[in-house]
Amino acid sequence: MKILALAVFFLTSVNTVVAQNESLLLDEDFITDARQAIDSVYNLNYDASLDILSPWMQAYPDNPAWIFWPALEVWWKILPDLENTDYDDKLFGLLDDARDASNEKLKNNRDIDALIISSLSYGFTARHLTNRGSWYQSLRQARMGMNYFKELEQLVPDLVDIQFGLGLMKYFMAYFTEQYPVIRPFAWMLPKGDKEEGLERMGIASRESIFLIPETTFFLGHIYLHYERDFPQAIDYLEELTHRYPNNGYYHRLLIRSHFRNGNFTTAMTLSEAVLSQWENKNKVADRALKEELYMLRGRILNIRRENDTALDEFIAGFKVGENLHPAGGRRNFLTSSYYLGEIYLNKGEYNTSQYFLELVAASNLDFEYVDKAKKLLRRAF
Repeated sequence: MKILALAVFFLTSVNTVVAQNESLLLDEDFITDARQAIDSVYNLNYDASLDILSPWMQAYPDNPAWIFWPALEVWWKILPDLENTDYDDKLFGLLDDARDASNEKLKNNRDIDALIISSLSYGFTARHLTNRGSWYQSLRQARMGMNYFKELEQLVPDLVDIQFGLGLMKYFMAYFTEQYPVIRPFAWMLPKGDKEEGLERMGIASRESIFLIPETTFFLGHIYLHYERDFPQAIDYLEELTHRYPNNGYYHRLLIRSHFRNGNFTTAMTLSEAVLSQWENKNKVADRALKEELYMLRGRILNIRRENDTALDEFIAGFKVGENLHPAGGRRNFLTSSYYLGEIYLNKGEYNTSQYFLELVAASNLDFEYVDKAKKLLRRAF
C-alpha cells in the first residue's frame, strides 16, 4: 500500500547507533554492494542484482532478505501493468514467506534484519491490496507493518531513510481519508495523516537517504502527477529517474504522461517517438503496456490538433497492442483508443466501423469515463 511502501530496501546510513555485527543490512561493505543491486533492480536487470548479492547470500544463507528479494522481480512485472493480475498470487506468496521467516527469527530476539524484512513484507502486501481495492485488508496489513516500523524507529533513531516511510504514511493517510469515505471508519487503525508534513519528510529522504533516493524520487513524481496534479514538479522527479534508469519503461511512461497532462504536446510526441523506437523490438507484457499507452497518448495529441487521419493510425496501433493484453476489453488505455476510433470513424461517415468500436467500449463493466461516453454517443448517433 502506498501508505506504507517502505521501498526496495529499508536499510540505513553509516551513522547508525547499531553495531555492524548485529545486522548484515547495516554492514558498510554490504551497503556498497546493495546500492548497486538496487540500481540493477530499478533498471530492470534482476539477474545482475543476484550476481552482485550472491557472495552475501552464500556467506549469510539464513538472512530473511534473500526470501524477500525475489518479490522485487515479481513486483516489477506487476507495476508496469497493474491491470494484469497474473502475478498477484506469486507476489503475495513470496511476501508471506519472507514475513513468516522474519517472524520466526523474531521469536528469539529483536533481530534488526528480521524487523526490516517484516516491515517491508507487510508494507508491500498492504500496498498491493490497495491496488486491488481491498481497503480493509490493506489497512490491517499496514497496521501490522507499522508495529515493526515503530520498533525500528526506536532501535535505529538516526536512520535518515525513516523519513521516507514516515512521509509516505503521513501523506497517504491524509489523502485517502479525505478522498475515500469508505476508509474513514477504519482510519483509527493508522496514525493521523498530514499531506504537507508527508511531502516535507519525503523531500528530506530524496536528498539525504542512502538507499531510498530512487524510490523516494519515484513516489514524489507519482504523487505530484496523480494526486497533487503539479505536473511541472512531477516532470522534474521523473526526468531524474529516466536518466538514471534508462531501461525502465515505466518511468518513461510516467514522464510522457506528465508532459501530456501539462500540455507539453510537442515534448510528449518527441519523447514518445524516441521511446517507441527504443522499445520497438521488445515484447514483454510490460513493454506492450508501455506501447499501448504511448500510442493512445499520441493519438490524443493528434486528435486535439485535429489531425484525425494521423491520429487514427496511432489509435489503431494502440488498439492492436491492447487487444492482445490481459484482461481483454478491460484495459483503460485500450478502451480509450477504442472510443476515439469510434468517434473518428463516426465523423468520417463510416458508421458500421464506428458502431463496432463504440459497442466494444460500451460493453465493458469497467467504471471508466469512456464507457459512459461511448454509451451516450451510441444513443445519440445510432
